[in-house]
Amino acid sequence: MKNNLLFASMEVRDPKGNYFMSKIYNIIVKDDRGNEEIELKKLYQYENKQSDIITSIQPISIPYFKVNLEQQNILDNIIFATSSKDSTMEVVKAEL
Repeated sequence: MKNNLLFASMEVRDPKGNYFMSKIYNIIVKDDRGNEEIELKKLYQYENKQSDIITSIQPISIPYFKVNLEQQNILDNIIFATSSKDSTMEVVKAEL
């Protein structure tokens, strides 16, 4: 089964101070008697170091950053980049 991933960034409101969070969800499509439903299963979350609104989040496809491809599943590792309104960029390596 092919995984469909959703990358999302959001502002988290916290009494101690707001911050920005990036999350990765697995999109699960269910068909219950002809009615299609979508379920989101959270796989990963990351508290961004950026201090302004994240305007873009983009997965980066680098198929060979695993040291040993025979023993480890490359799909368990993802690199993504976020950019924010104040033009800062952050690159994150996520292990799912």
